[in-house]
Order: sequence, then structure tokens, then C-alpha cells
Amino acid sequence: MFALARDNKKLKDLVGSIIQSKEMNSELKKYEQNCTTLHLEIRRLLDSYKENQKNIHELIKPEAEKQATQNRIKTYETKKKELLNASEITEQERDLFENKNKESQLLKTQKEIHESDLRYVSSILPITFEVESLPTTTTPSQDLRVKIGQITARLRDSVRAQQEHEIRIIKLEKESLIKAIENKISDIGNDDIYKKCVEAMKNNSEIARLNSLIKNEVDILAKIEAFEKQRDEFDKVTEEIQKEIISKYKEYSNIRTELLNNFKIEDDNGDNLKISVKFSLIDLEAEFDYINARGRSKQDFIEKMIGSFEEVVDSIFDEDSLAFNGNRDKFSHIEHFFTTNFYEYSFEIEYQGDKFEQMSPGKKAFIVLKLILEFSDSKIPVLIDQPEDSLDNRAIYSELTKYIKKTKKNRQIIIVTHNPNIVVSGDAENIIVTNQQSDNSPNQNGKKFDYVNGALENRNNDSTSEFILQKYNIREHVCDILEGGEDAFIKRENKYSING
Repeated sequence: MFALARDNKKLKDLVGSIIQSKEMNSELKKYEQNCTTLHLEIRRLLDSYKENQKNIHELIKPEAEKQATQNRIKTYETKKKELLNASEITEQERDLFENKNKESQLLKTQKEIHESDLRYVSSILPITFEVESLPTTTTPSQDLRVKIGQITARLRDSVRAQQEHEIRIIKLEKESLIKAIENKISDIGNDDIYKKCVEAMKNNSEIARLNSLIKNEVDILAKIEAFEKQRDEFDKVTEEIQKEIISKYKEYSNIRTELLNNFKIEDDNGDNLKISVKFSLIDLEAEFDYINARGRSKQDFIEKMIGSFEEVVDSIFDEDSLAFNGNRDKFSHIEHFFTTNFYEYSFEIEYQGDKFEQMSPGKKAFIVLKLILEFSDSKIPVLIDQPEDSLDNRAIYSELTKYIKKTKKNRQIIIVTHNPNIVVSGDAENIIVTNQQSDNSPNQNGKKFDYVNGALENRNNDSTSEFILQKYNIREHVCDILEGGEDAFIKRENKYSING
């Protein structure tokens, strides 16, 4: 027991067998399964995050600056306006032309969309129609085959006719819309004021040049704004994924709490012997060996994890003070962090409010014995060989003997011992005294080993017998073997001055 109490692996195996017998293994499996599921969910989010970051890096930023482009457009528009003001066109005519021109451009864009749709619809091929193969378990008659063929042909013709009808309706709608748009564009082009303004701009080469410059700058501005819009969308997705990863990772805390609440093993005798789980951080120095150790950054990071773990989780994406070894970078650090469960569980044994690791060696050995007996559902006899080798006399008297008297009501206990406290204070029901043949203590018939047994209260003996086992009763044997004899017992009693 003493060796077992000092051997963490054997002790863990013992606790593991107890967990199995008490059906608490399901709670551990549930914990592991929840952690695995959470790990996979976070892994999926990290893949999405990585893909989104890749998209951001692949965005091509236009060379032109937005503000400079807007300033150039404004300059060209001002010059154009000045030229138009100097022409015979009134301000009211110019405004009307601008509105009509914008409307015409919009209509032309719509027309292009409808024409593209019309080309697509016109390219659609007839729907193929296939009938699933007939069952091969039976062979239909020729008449049935003909009827099935006729049904298939009718269905094919019906489906194709319906397809042609629907496509024809769509084409007519598109052609009608295109015609209506063309009429509107034509009406705008035939407007007298519009034609007057178009003619005026044709005759003014500078206005035409400015229009070309404005169009070019507008195209550049459109690309810049498209870039900004896409970048903002990616940034928004990045922020959302970051929040989701952090939120998911914090679910490890809920999983730990669930195991802490549900995993409890207690004895049935009210002795306050308990087995529970506790969580502790793993070796952070080893986990983050890829962080450059120069300066205080790495140490500060680890100390913050120990003292304020939740804060580190919340701020990990914004952490820029760390430097990394080799080919590691910030993303690989984030990836490692969120795919690692930094807490591991171990089993904690507690007896009457004392933690196992804080107990004396003797008490630890006693607790190991209690674990073996208390949490076993077996009713077969248990053999304990010289428990006094692992326990001191105080532990034997105050703990072990009380426990033996309580446990023996449900299970037979056989103890090999030289300790009187175990025999007497443990209230042994049947004491077996063993003697090895010798000149000073012979056995009947010269047996190498002989035995006599009985209760402590048994006073039957043959004081005239030459054989030692028969010469003394059980009480005398106990006193002689375990106490060193009556004289030795009295001397110790006087030496201790127990009676004052």
C-alpha cells in the first residue's frame, strides 16, 4: 500500500478501475467527446478565417488615390460647366440634357442585360428525358413494353412542348422589354434640347476631351470604390469569425464546469472519502517554445495566461508584441492557441477534508486501502498482508481498526499481522495462530507448520501439553506473540505510567 501510494501511475490505474466500476467513465468520455466536437468546430472556423485572410491579401488595390481622383473629376466638371455656360445652351437646357443623358445611359445598361438574357435563353437545349431502368427480377411481355414506350414518348413530347412554351414566353417578354427601352432611348435622342446639346458638344472639341477625361476618372473611381467595398466586406467577415472563434473557445470552460459538477465519487459509509476531478494548466513553456524568448514578451504572455486566461483569449487576435522563431508567424500562433485545450484534468482524492497530496505517508497508505475496499462492489474475501508495514500505530488504531470493524459486516477480511491493535482493537472474529516446528516450540506429529484458531475470548488450552499451540489459549498466544508476553506488556504499561 505504501508503495502504491507513492507510485502515481499505479494510483492512477487504481482510480481508473474505481471510475470504471462506478460508471463514471461515461462522464469522462462525454467530456472528451465534447472537447473533440468543439475542437473540430473551431478548426472549421479557423479554416474560414484563413481563407478570408487570403482573400484580403489577394485584393489588388488600385494605384490611384480616391481623393485625388475625386478632385480631378471635380476639376474637369467645373471646366466643362464653364465651357457650356459660354455656349448658346442655357443652364436650364444643360440641366435637362444631363438628366436625359443619365437616363439614356441607364436604359442602355438595362438593354444590355436583357439582350444577354435573351441570348442565354435562346441557347438552352431541349430537356433530355430518361426513364429509370425496368426491374431485372421479372421480364415484361412485349405488349407491356410497347405501352411503356408509348407512355415515355408522350411524356417526352409533353415536357419538351412545355419547355418550348415557357422559353417562348420568356423570349417574348425580353424582346418586348428591349423594344420598349429602344423606344425610350429613341425618344430621348429625338428630343430637340437633347439634340441641341449633343450637337454643341460635338462642335466643341474641348468639351469632348473633358467628357473623355471625366469618363476615365469615373471608371477609376468605380474600381477604387469596388475595392473598398470588397475590403470592408472581408474585414466585416474577419471580425465576425474572430468573435465566433473566441466565443466557441470559451465553451471549453462550460465543458470543464460540467465535468466538475457531474463527476463525483463518494463512499457509501459516510466517511467523507471522495474522488473528484480538478483542472490545471498544462506546461505552457513547452507549448509556446516557438515564441522568441528575448525580452519579457513571452514571459509576460505566459504569466497573463496563468493569471487572466480569459483576457488572453479575448485579446489574442490583437496581440502584436510577440516575436516567433523559425517559420512561425502570428496566424500559426493564433491557430495553435485555439486548437489547443490548455487545461488537463487529474483526479483528486479527499478524506475528511484533507487532500491526498497533503497527507502523511502512513495516512496515504491507509487511504489506498480504503480505496481498494470502499469502492469495490466485490463481496469476495480480501487478504491484507501486514498493513503495519505501511501504517503507523496511531493510524492503525484511530483509522484502520474502526474501518475494519465497519467493513467486516459486509465483507470477510483476512489480515496477516504482528500488530496487537489490529487484532484486539479491530475486534477480530477468528484469530489463527501459526507455529513453525523448532526445538523450543514443537508441533504435534512434528509438522513443519501447525495452526490453532479461535476467538480472543477462547480460553480453552492444555497447560500440561508439550506442544506450544495447545499449551496456551488464544488470548495468551496474542499477548505472547503480539505484545512480547505478559511481563513485557506490564513493563511497558508501567513505563508509560498510563495510570499515573
